[in-house]
Amino acid sequence: MNVSGTNLPSLLLVAAGAACLLGGLRAIQLGRRTTYFRHRRDRVVAGWWLIGSAVALLSIGFVVYQPGRPLNVPAQATNAPPATFAPASPTRRPTTTAPASTSTRAANGTASATSAPIIPLSIEALALSSVTPRASASIGEIFFSPEMDGQLAQNPSAAWFNPVRRMYAAFVYRDMTPGAQWTALWLRDGTLVFFESYPWPREERGRAYSMFEPEFSYDMLPGEYEAQFFVGSVWKASGRFTLTGKPAGPTVTLTPRPSRTPTPTPTQTQTPSITPSGTPSPSPTLTYTPTATFTPRPTQTFTFTPTFTETPPPPPTFTRAPTGTATPTPRPTSTATFTATITFTPSLTFTPTATRTPIYTALPTSTPMYQRVRVYFIDRARLDAGLIPPEAAVTRYAASTADPIRALLDAYFQGPGLVERRNGLVNILNGFTGYHKLVIDNGVIHVYLSGSCENSSLGYSIAQALIMNLRQLAEVRAVKIYDENGQTRAPDGLRDSAPACLGISSLLHPTRTPTLTPGP
Repeated sequence: MNVSGTNLPSLLLVAAGAACLLGGLRAIQLGRRTTYFRHRRDRVVAGWWLIGSAVALLSIGFVVYQPGRPLNVPAQATNAPPATFAPASPTRRPTTTAPASTSTRAANGTASATSAPIIPLSIEALALSSVTPRASASIGEIFFSPEMDGQLAQNPSAAWFNPVRRMYAAFVYRDMTPGAQWTALWLRDGTLVFFESYPWPREERGRAYSMFEPEFSYDMLPGEYEAQFFVGSVWKASGRFTLTGKPAGPTVTLTPRPSRTPTPTPTQTQTPSITPSGTPSPSPTLTYTPTATFTPRPTQTFTFTPTFTETPPPPPTFTRAPTGTATPTPRPTSTATFTATITFTPSLTFTPTATRTPIYTALPTSTPMYQRVRVYFIDRARLDAGLIPPEAAVTRYAASTADPIRALLDAYFQGPGLVERRNGLVNILNGFTGYHKLVIDNGVIHVYLSGSCENSSLGYSIAQALIMNLRQLAEVRAVKIYDENGQTRAPDGLRDSAPACLGISSLLHPTRTPTLTPGP
């Protein structure tokens, strides 16, 4: 294809110049909206470079433009004879697909070049670190699991089923730069649902994980999840897993309450009988049965319920039976506020008395599922400034059946969260990793720590932090902290004690010792 006699290069240069001009204006607008000076300066400088390139491309395009020539390559007639063109066209038709395949490959190449994940500008603007990471930094394969054993994911998988409360993404990293910006993005079906970005606090190589835990368990919706990891602003690794099933919603317990139901009272029916004298016959018996009827205004009424008993001997006392005559005798009427209805029926009707006695059941008391635990961490800024107290309280939640002492210790060793760490809260450990034994004896708590004791150079140690946390419980009289060898300064007595390896002779929270004051 000969393009020397056309203006197609001029058209391409003008199009490229227009694209650079639009990109430069867009970069300057974004730079002016950015809060941080370094990002604003970089975007503005890049925008002016694009505008300069656009001016150069447009100038070259106008210079090479030649009036009177077509913009594109005109169609060329084939050299084949007209008589043989028609039968030869079916065999030459497949050759016209070559440009289409070329454009397809170009499109695919562009898509693959822009398919790498990027950090959104709103998150990149939150970067705090100015340390340049190594280009050789790498993150290995990502394993997903809702449970962790240290830094290892338990039974990792790429498919999970609700209910799932949280999800960990564990990985192995190499050549990381301490203090360089590290970012993790969590997406569900392509939508960002969680992110964390902070200077890398670990060593150059090892194992780590990122945790996605929504505030409520029913926010863990099913879908296709993806975790993306960046070092600086460069994407390093991604992992995906699928979550199916309906998440567990909030539990609502409905407690039935007894309601007062009116008791239906049968109507008295008096049936006259014609019986020859000397022949015993069934006779109605008027029995006064008090029945408690629950109405909107509770009142106690006496209901006359006829009870028909068929017995040969005369009825007992409190029974008014008609005499044995051939003529019906009207029954005596009661002086109570009751009107008898006489119904003539050919046979006796036995109506049982149904009386329901309401039973009042005490309503069950609701037991909370969780208990609130107040944990004290160390505010590094206050500790460095020598302010008293250096601790800051945060709130944690534990199961209502959990031991509050163990809940306090577990929460302290777990450490502050991401937002709390950004606010300067830390948990000083002095080489200890946890506790392996807890003894409570008459209000004295003995905590045996695990790990390797390290001397405190900050004037503050883990012993003071644990005593501060445990002393807030009313039933605690003294706290004694032991090292990995089971040693402490004062194992006996009602006073707080710390291991000798910490190098602290006194505690910031002394116990109150009663003194005897002589009288006059």
